[in-house]
Amino acid sequence: MLGIKEEELENVSNKFQITINEIKRMELAELNEDFFTKLYNGEVKNEEEMRARISTDLEGMFGADSDRLLTKEVYESLIENTKIDLPNQFMKRWIQMSNEKPITAEEVNEHYESYAKNLKWQLIQGNIFKTNDIKLDNQEVMDYTKSLLANNYAQYGMPAPEDAELTKSAMEVLKNREESNRIFDMMAEQKLMQFFKNTVKLKEKEVSYDEFVEMANA
Repeated sequence: MLGIKEEELENVSNKFQITINEIKRMELAELNEDFFTKLYNGEVKNEEEMRARISTDLEGMFGADSDRLLTKEVYESLIENTKIDLPNQFMKRWIQMSNEKPITAEEVNEHYESYAKNLKWQLIQGNIFKTNDIKLDNQEVMDYTKSLLANNYAQYGMPAPEDAELTKSAMEVLKNREESNRIFDMMAEQKLMQFFKNTVKLKEKEVSYDEFVEMANA
């Protein structure tokens, strides 16, 4: 912070002069109409509505985190308990030959376990979709992409454009292969999550906030 190297500290005086240019204090805001307007753009009018809105927002946030945790645990269980014999030696040679940049056999071996796990999951996921007739049609993909764009506008406090312009923007996003794959992966995860919630026998367990965070980050 002082711009002084560690080895130079012995020769630096222990006396310093500090100039305070500004002092800021944080104070609790009054729970009035002006505060509610700034916080929720006029959608909340009083403290009761504010508390209800906070409760709803927290339920939505933790509900989404809970769904992701469920999907993660089912994913790990399926990976561990589904027997799929991959042609490992062939796959390693194929990875080395098809890679855009030169890659050694040692590098392939180092990362192969992760690659094999991802491939195994793709096979499991594909089988779940096929067996249970789970599909992603074009209109669903378009609507989902538009909703992502609309949410981006909302994050900056901006209204979403008219549907025609939003549709045009969504089409441009989906032309990008990387973005398109990302959106399909997100939608596939949502479809699987809903499938798991409908078919897996769940046991609800109430945990503290700290326990939940620890589980989510494990």
